[in-house]
Amino acid sequence: MDPTTPLSQPPIITPIVPGEKNHLLLGLIPVVLVLGVLIVIKSGVVDRLRNLLSKTPTQTAQQIQYTNKTLAGRITSVGTDSIEIKTDQTTYELTISADTQISAPAPSVPYAFRTPPPAATVKPSLSDLKTGQSVSVEAGIDPKNPDSKTVAALTINVTPYVNFITGNVKAISGNSLEVESVRDDFSPIPVSEFKSKDYRVSVSNNTEITSEGKKISLSNLSAGQKVIIYADSDVTATNNLAALKIDTMSPSLN
Repeated sequence: MDPTTPLSQPPIITPIVPGEKNHLLLGLIPVVLVLGVLIVIKSGVVDRLRNLLSKTPTQTAQQIQYTNKTLAGRITSVGTDSIEIKTDQTTYELTISADTQISAPAPSVPYAFRTPPPAATVKPSLSDLKTGQSVSVEAGIDPKNPDSKTVAALTINVTPYVNFITGNVKAISGNSLEVESVRDDFSPIPVSEFKSKDYRVSVSNNTEITSEGKKISLSNLSAGQKVIIYADSDVTATNNLAALKIDTMSPSLN
């Protein structure tokens, strides 16, 4: 070996002071964050989040900006999530949603001496609606399709059923009456729809019977008298009635 050739020097290794090691780790954090953001962007996560945030939530019937329209008619059919009603002009299909409010007020009975029982608080549902019922509907008309006959039902108000008849007593047997119905100015049934028929009317201890504002009993009634009978059911749907109140009519009204 040439004594003039310098010998190779070993690499100089600088020891890392503990405090300097922490600085190195902190310096790597931004690099890791940048790499993570690049990976997220490349994988499409950001696009998916943007799509989710940009979607419009499903709107309910009450949230859609409908043009309200009142419809009145009779129910011609009842489906699983809709009803069909016939008005004077046309037929509509009314879609029912969870937001549709249905009400069916009970008919009143003009008791003179009894306190009427409290009205039922049961909230009717779609299954309680029946063909033939008269209803008043607040419907939502889509302004984009104003001529559509399929509309959203916002509220449905069932007209109270007819719960009274005017008639002449034909016979009395035990605790029941046979009454032939007649139409007068008190009848809510149109002349074109009225048909006279015989009713069998049962009388109980809870039936209030009056005559000219005074309380009387069943024994005071007689065949030939004209009476108004208030029942606990729709008088247009059955011939057998349970009387809640019976009032004899004044001679001047006969």
